[in-house]
Amino acid sequence: MYNMLKGSYTESDSPYGNYESDQYEFIPDLSIKYELTTDTEKFEIEHSCAFINTLKTRIVPIQDNSPLIKTE
Repeated sequence: MYNMLKGSYTESDSPYGNYESDQYEFIPDLSIKYELTTDTEKFEIEHSCAFINTLKTRIVPIQDNSPLIKTE
């Protein structure tokens, strides 16, 4: 998580591949659900909450069931 928020995670030189801002805001009430289908498998992926940088060029969603999400 730290590396994703502090550095580049692709080889792209664009603002989307590398950070121009490492200042993030936490969005606690964001929910994302999508399906990924391959030739042989289907995945249902859900995210709860995310970090978004102040330039709005990068979002780092947190996957459901991640240890980063507290469940009580």
